[in-house]
Amino acid sequence: MELSKVIADKLKEFGKSPYYTLYIVDPIGSGADACMELAREKGIPYINCGRVLSDALDDVDQRYWGIKATDVLREVLPQGPHEVAVLADIHLLFTPEMDLNVIQFIEGLRACSLLVLWPGFERDGELFYSEPDNADFCKTKVRPYQLIK
Repeated sequence: MELSKVIADKLKEFGKSPYYTLYIVDPIGSGADACMELAREKGIPYINCGRVLSDALDDVDQRYWGIKATDVLREVLPQGPHEVAVLADIHLLFTPEMDLNVIQFIEGLRACSLLVLWPGFERDGELFYSEPDNADFCKTKVRPYQLIK
C-alpha cells in the first residue's frame, strides 16, 4: 500500500483522538515526500524542526537549548487537541547539547497531534537513531499503533 494512503488512513483512525503522536519510520526519505504531499492536500503544517530550532537557538547558550526548544516548537505548532502537524528533520533533537529524551520531549509538546518523521529505523517495536557507540544514539519503545512503516 502506498505510504501516503497508510498515513491518511491513520489520520482518519486517530483524527478524533486528542494529542496523538504517530511515528513514520523513514530511514530513506520516502516518508518525507508522502508527508509533504499529504500536508499540502490536507492543509497540515509541515514543520522543519532542524531549520526552526537552528534559527531560534543561534543566539542561545548551548546549556539552555533543550529548555528553549520546547518554547520554540510550541510557538510554531498549531494549538489544539484536534490540530495536526508534521514534524520533520528532527536530527537536532538527538544532539548531546540538547540533552533530551527525544520521545518524551516530542510527546510532551502537547500543542497538537503530530506525525513525526523518524530518521532512524524500527526493530521489534523499538525506534533507533544512530549507533550505540555514538553520543546521539537513541533507543526507545513506542506503542505498536503509533508506528507507520
